[in-house]
Amino acid sequence: MRLRIEAVGLAGLLACGGLQAQPAPPSPAASAPTVTLAAVRAATEAMHRDPLLHAEETRRTLKLDWDYKSRKREKSSPAPDWLIALAEWLAGAGRLLAWAGGLLLVALACVLGWRLWQRSMPTLAAVPVAPSHVGSLDIRPESLPEPLGQAAAALWRRDDARAALALLYRGALSRLVHRHGVAIVAASTEAECLALASERLSPTASEALRQLIDAWLQIGYAHRRPDEARVLDLCARFDALFGTGVAAQPAGGALRAATA
Repeated sequence: MRLRIEAVGLAGLLACGGLQAQPAPPSPAASAPTVTLAAVRAATEAMHRDPLLHAEETRRTLKLDWDYKSRKREKSSPAPDWLIALAEWLAGAGRLLAWAGGLLLVALACVLGWRLWQRSMPTLAAVPVAPSHVGSLDIRPESLPEPLGQAAAALWRRDDARAALALLYRGALSRLVHRHGVAIVAASTEAECLALASERLSPTASEALRQLIDAWLQIGYAHRRPDEARVLDLCARFDALFGTGVAAQPAGGALRAATA
């Protein structure tokens, strides 16, 4: 390359000398211009330093090498392709198993934390709400007269057998719910009430409640007047069998409440 530039420079100097000598023919006394090697080298160095005359150019670009992994695999590992594929599959499956195991551990930790939190919280027992009525019968303690047995006997003697037995049955249901904690609900039938009460009452009280329910069914559904001695005996033993009431009312108020 350097010899080519020197040759070009020498040709340029000769051409320039020739062009300068054309307008006026050389006189016989003038001598031909002399071209020295130092001048040629100086002209060559000047042309070589000129950036516009450089024939080389350096450019840098980015190129995505798609075969980098395959070439790297070929250079680094002489293993067969099936073994490499198996290793890659196992690596992917291992990542999936790691994620699944992590999620499972998180779920188990959440469930365990929830159970521990539930155990640490104080247990609030559900307080059952006592019904105010069973069917159409009002069993609220404040709606019943006291002493109830005497009020029912007074109604019976006034020849109001239905009101007397209704008062006894209402009082028995009220005592069972509020004093004995029997789980009687508003829709409980007479048979259900008897079955529920037999678990809390003594055998004597359970038999008395059965007799009271039989007498109530006779007059309420069959319209038959039950035995007077049995009814008056239930009235006399009512407080002893089922306990006393919560609130007491005068006898006159008892009769009005029973007949209402």
